[in-house]
Amino acid sequence: MVAGREEALQQVREAIADLCAQPLAEDQDQQLAELKQTRHLIDLLELDSAAQLRDVTAAVDSEEMNDLCNEIRHQCHFATGQLWNHLEVAANLRHLPQSVAAVEAGEVGYSHLLHLARTAAKVGSGLVEGDPLEFARENSPGKLWYRCRYEVHRFDRERDLAEHNDDYERRFLALRRQEDGRVFIEGLLDKVGGTAVEVCLRGLARRLGPDDARTPEQRLADALAEVSMLAMDSGVVPQRGGTRTSLVVTTSVETLLGLAGAPAADLDGEPINWKTLERLSCDCSFTRLLLGPDSEPLDVGRAQRTVTGPRRRALDARDKGCAWPGCTRGVRWCAGHHIVPWARGGGSSVGGSLLVCWHHHNKVHEGGYRLLRQDDGKVVVVPPMAAIYSGVSPPLVPGAAGGGGPASLRSSGRRSMIDLVSQPHRAVAAASAPTR
Repeated sequence: MVAGREEALQQVREAIADLCAQPLAEDQDQQLAELKQTRHLIDLLELDSAAQLRDVTAAVDSEEMNDLCNEIRHQCHFATGQLWNHLEVAANLRHLPQSVAAVEAGEVGYSHLLHLARTAAKVGSGLVEGDPLEFARENSPGKLWYRCRYEVHRFDRERDLAEHNDDYERRFLALRRQEDGRVFIEGLLDKVGGTAVEVCLRGLARRLGPDDARTPEQRLADALAEVSMLAMDSGVVPQRGGTRTSLVVTTSVETLLGLAGAPAADLDGEPINWKTLERLSCDCSFTRLLLGPDSEPLDVGRAQRTVTGPRRRALDARDKGCAWPGCTRGVRWCAGHHIVPWARGGGSSVGGSLLVCWHHHNKVHEGGYRLLRQDDGKVVVVPPMAAIYSGVSPPLVPGAAGGGGPASLRSSGRRSMIDLVSQPHRAVAAASAPTR
């Protein structure tokens, strides 16, 4: 180290220690003025640091560069991204004299210089030191970054197109099934595809009423699931084996009835609990499959819908969307919900059903909430603990509801899973859920 710089650095350290020992100003305006001066001093030191990096790396070839950068990161406590930012500035310092002078004068910050240097590497320093520099003097680094992205196309649209094509080729989406059955999603989309996904999901990820306590990330996850279900329900997903793409659940009757000791249901090779099965069975097609002693198929019945077309249209006309109080989700995003579970005797009447969205349907079944329609048509939400202490429970067999509950829940036209199988202990029901 040159003796003059070593002495100067020692003086800077002493000055910084003295500055930090001074009490802060009590007046806010004075505090902001001192903070501005402090940030300017930091920018000047960052500028000097970039100049040092330029000289240190000037004579290093590409093969040695990685080793040198690793040593610099370790010795100088740089984060990787931070070091590469400094290197980008260092490579363009000599080509941006006006921008450097603006940093030294405190007209722009070092963060401004970083965006100008990156843009200069693409379109040339002569273009950057014009309008972009003037823009930097009046605006924040964030706004300058946004402006510089447009400047690249303005000055070199062919380069901008080449960068777009490169970004497009690097797109990917990976779906990885975890050991517990959950799916981990990782991906990188191009600008257009990514924007389309973001706009679509964020439009669906708004809060569904004042009681929606989901995090933004949870609402986005639910929105992705809802879009996928609607795509299958609408038939726009290409068919598989001549049949519409759908979720296929295989279950025993005992599991469908929620009996203790019954095995988990199967969803595409993954076990699902009886409450999730109960939710999916609310609005689906059921096919009876009778098995022999060695699990060989003996008989396959015709598919039957738990919510038929006319009934669904009646629900759409009556509920006009999710029936959970305060929810704003429209009819296209809702499934038919049996107030009394279908497998436990929930009938086919419109009065015994409601439309509910993906989120609230999950709350009703897996979450333990209950939705009840009163005689005046008003839908009431019963929280899990209140449901326990109220002593109200869904019937287990057709007609077991008796005189309990609102009159709108009582129907003589109920059909349940018990009606569909003649040998329940040897039967498996395959449910495609839901395909409307």
